[in-house]
Amino acid sequence: MEKKNVLYDKTCAERIIFIRQGKGNKKDKISQDKLAARFRTENCKISRDTIADIESGVRDIFDIEVFWFAKVLNVPLNYLLGITDQYNGTDLEYEPQIDPSMKDRKNICGTWIREARYHQEKDSISQQELAKQMTESGIEMSYYTILYIENGKRRVSLTELKHFARILNKPLEYLLKGTNPKLPNIESFESFAAEDN
Repeated sequence: MEKKNVLYDKTCAERIIFIRQGKGNKKDKISQDKLAARFRTENCKISRDTIADIESGVRDIFDIEVFWFAKVLNVPLNYLLGITDQYNGTDLEYEPQIDPSMKDRKNICGTWIREARYHQEKDSISQQELAKQMTESGIEMSYYTILYIENGKRRVSLTELKHFARILNKPLEYLLKGTNPKLPNIESFESFAAEDN
């Protein structure tokens, strides 16, 4: 059965490929199999097939997966998000504490989407209105979808997250990490990271 392309974040996929292929240096090139092995070493469930699907645009990358790719490829999160062209990573970007309240969530951005929805410049925006605006922007969503996302019961793709950021007039970084200047410790998300469904 042939896989077909979906709406996906092309910038992130291209940057993953660029880093995996050695940033122009053939000796630093790493295969999808070896990258998948690195993910297994980090106790993350991102398989070679998932890597191939993300790179080829068959599926979009989810919010937590962006963190995992940044960590395993040792690049800044903002590089994969397309915010900066600087791809030299640093361990100082990661928060040392584990947030146990996030352990059972399927996303890390739902809390910040809710926060952004409530704190609009004028009036807060309802889940119903946000769903309507998302659908009008090309991402079909219902009130229940927004509810599930905010409660951490549904994963969020990077493409969806970029639409949320535009509609809510918030930086993409804010929806991923809120007001924290550092990134969350992604090891606290092991239980749901990159489930292959």
